[in-house]
Amino acid sequence: MIILNLKLDHILGFNQFEVNFSYPRKLGRSIIEGECLKGIPSFRYKKLNVFVGSNASGKTSLIRVIWTILSFLRNKNGEDLKKIVNCNYDSSYIAVDYVLGDANDYCLYRLVFKTKNNGRNDFDCSLTHSMIALKQGDSYEKVKDYLEKPYEIVSSLREVNNNENSFVGWHAVLPCTEENFDEISFARCQSKADERDYMAILNGIMKTLDPSILSIKKSQDAQDAVVIDYGHNERIIAQAGNKLTQLQRLSSGTKYGFNIANTVFAIKHQLNGIYLVDEQFSYVNSDIEASLLAKMVELLGDDEQLFFTTHNQRILAMGFPFHSFYFMKKEAFDGESEISVSCASEFENRNNVSPFNMYENDMFGCAPNTRMIDNIK
Repeated sequence: MIILNLKLDHILGFNQFEVNFSYPRKLGRSIIEGECLKGIPSFRYKKLNVFVGSNASGKTSLIRVIWTILSFLRNKNGEDLKKIVNCNYDSSYIAVDYVLGDANDYCLYRLVFKTKNNGRNDFDCSLTHSMIALKQGDSYEKVKDYLEKPYEIVSSLREVNNNENSFVGWHAVLPCTEENFDEISFARCQSKADERDYMAILNGIMKTLDPSILSIKKSQDAQDAVVIDYGHNERIIAQAGNKLTQLQRLSSGTKYGFNIANTVFAIKHQLNGIYLVDEQFSYVNSDIEASLLAKMVELLGDDEQLFFTTHNQRILAMGFPFHSFYFMKKEAFDGESEISVSCASEFENRNNVSPFNMYENDMFGCAPNTRMIDNIK
C-alpha cells in the first residue's frame, strides 16, 4: 500500500491541512531506488518521508492520524476515525488517496470521511469511496482528478470495499510517553532462521547503543523474553509486556533499541507496507540515528513507504532527495492554532544545494521562537 495525498480539516490539531507524497518528474539521480510503483515507473511516490519541526509542531499527531486511517482500512470500524475528530467544530474532513494492488492489478483509491456536529455531543458521518484502475503510463498527477466522482456512496463505515490481499498492514512505533507504547515487544518470527536474524539485529543495535552489553539471548526460562548479559554475573531479563520505563539498568536511548530492532527486522523481511517511526531517537546519538535511518531506507522493498520524525538536523545532510523532507510548524492566531507543512522541494531541488544549510538559515520558516525564553530575567 502507498499513500499519495492526505487532506485534513478539524482533525486533531489540523485545519485545512494538506500533504502530498508523490512527485511529478523523474529525478536525474537519487540514492533512494525504486520510488515508483513496481511495473509502472511513471507512477512515482516518495518512499522516505522525513518530518522535521520544533516541539508541538504536529509531527506525532500526523503519524497518529495516518496510523488511525490505516486501522480503519483494516478493521472497517468507524470508531477509529471518530476518535481523532475535533468536536469543537461544526464539521470535519479526512481525504486520503492511496494505492493498493500489485504489478498486475494496481488501483488508486480515494477515501473521504466527513462529519457534521449535530449538537448532541455526537455527529453524523458520511463516507465516499472512489477507485480507478491504473495502467502503463499513468502517474498520480495524471489520474487523480478522475477520483472526483465517487463510484460508491457508503452507508456503513464497514462497507469500504478494498482489495484485502494487497493490504499488508503497517508497523508503527511511537514514544513510550504515548498511550500503549510503554511496553517491550519482540518481532514475531515465523522460522528458526527468522529468529536467528532477529536476534542478530537486536544484538547489533543494542550493543551499539550500549557497548557494555556483551550479548542478548532468548531466555530459556521466561516466556517471550530475552536475557541481557553485561558480564561479571550481571544480567537482566526483558520480557514482552514489561514497561520500558521500568528497565532501570538500560539508558533512555537503549530502551528504544527494542522498537528500533523490531522496525529494522520488519522492513528487512517486508512484513508491512507502511512503516511509521516517531521520535524513537530522541535519546540516541545523532550519528547512530543517521546510520539506522540509512539502513532502513536501504532495506525498503517495492511498494513500501517509511514515515519518520526527527529533531536531528544531521539527517538533512545525508543526501536524500529534497522531496523526502517536510518541515512542520505551529502558529497561533487570535487564540486559534494552525499547523502547516512545507516540502523542501517546494523551495529548492538542485543537487549542489544542501537542505541542511537551508534549514540552518531558517529558509523553511520552522525554527522555534525563543523570544519569551530570552526575555526571562
